[in-house]
Amino acid sequence: MSNPFNQLPGFVLRQISKNLMAELAEKHTKLGLRVSEASVLAYIGINPGTSQSAIGRVLDIQRANMAPLIARLVARGLIICSVGTGKSQKIGLTATGRDVVKAVDAIIAEHERNIVNRLPEHLRPHLMPLLHAMNTPQE
Repeated sequence: MSNPFNQLPGFVLRQISKNLMAELAEKHTKLGLRVSEASVLAYIGINPGTSQSAIGRVLDIQRANMAPLIARLVARGLIICSVGTGKSQKIGLTATGRDVVKAVDAIIAEHERNIVNRLPEHLRPHLMPLLHAMNTPQE
């Protein structure tokens, strides 16, 4: 039986995304992390002293989900929150968190290499420009 949706770019992109996220989730599970938690840790590793609102904006995590996510990472001893300016808190990694981020970064790097390596070599340089072009809002 033929699947007419396999000819629709949006459908195919959603299927690719779903499959790639499932693969990434399986790898992060070995660290006891959800993809969102691993992403937050990786972001904090690159941006120490960042705020919850900055993390939420960049990673597209809803405000209502940020507090419990941060609380889980604090409870695991992976991050610390300190008073910043106004109501915001500065978020940083603990020593344990820095070790976990090294493992998270390695998983992400391997995962990204595997994504690119699925393409024929001559098409690889075109992947990111095409994705960025598709991600540009239409007027």
